[in-house]
Amino acid sequence: MKRPRSVGPSRRQVALGGAAFCALLTGAPGAPGAAADLARYLEISRRLTGREDLDSALGARYLEALPTDASLDSLKRDILLQWYTGLTPTPEGPRVVTYEGALLWPATGADQPIGSCRGVTGFWSEPPA
Repeated sequence: MKRPRSVGPSRRQVALGGAAFCALLTGAPGAPGAAADLARYLEISRRLTGREDLDSALGARYLEALPTDASLDSLKRDILLQWYTGLTPTPEGPRVVTYEGALLWPATGADQPIGSCRGVTGFWSEPPA
């Protein structure tokens, strides 16, 4: 029996997105920046990447990792690196935030991230649906 192909975000992505969204709405302690900061971060990110379809939950995680004592305009290089590599800088060194969600894959023409699987073994033997 063939497994159905997963379409759309994973359960983890939905849960993280929902949690980030709720935290932003409620202003809960530990929220990944104020809603205005996230909006500004996403605005700068869209301008730098040229993409309008950026994941706001992922953006909230990237924003949370940036130094709070620096202006977003002074971190443009770091912001670009976050979106394209899926890594974010920390005092201990880069930390992986996402692998499959990094923008380097569509930018290089890859139809999927290296090492990720689209289905059960042998899925490639059938033409795409």
